[in-house]
Amino acid sequence: MRLQFGPQTAVLCVTFCAIVALHSSLAAPLDASALLRQGKFQELDSEFSTVQRRFERGEITGDEARNAFRAFYPVDSDLAAKYNQWVTSFPRSYVARLARAIYYK
Repeated sequence: MRLQFGPQTAVLCVTFCAIVALHSSLAAPLDASALLRQGKFQELDSEFSTVQRRFERGEITGDEARNAFRAFYPVDSDLAAKYNQWVTSFPRSYVARLARAIYYK
């Protein structure tokens, strides 16, 4: 048995994909400061490494990547040690070092 799909199915697939893309772009931003304070470095590293990879592949613009990394703009003094712990926990992480550099800007 072979399934056949008509033009309506293609339109539905495109519509569904557009809705999924829109939803993911509207998702609530990560509270990076809270995750840092909680020591959730794996979550931070995973999330922001994905942003960096998407930028490198041309899936998002430089402006979009910068906007994501604005999560590290708060300069609360208690966060310095947390950034250092993140870098120590993930010594090969580009985004951990980038986030710390943004913090120290």
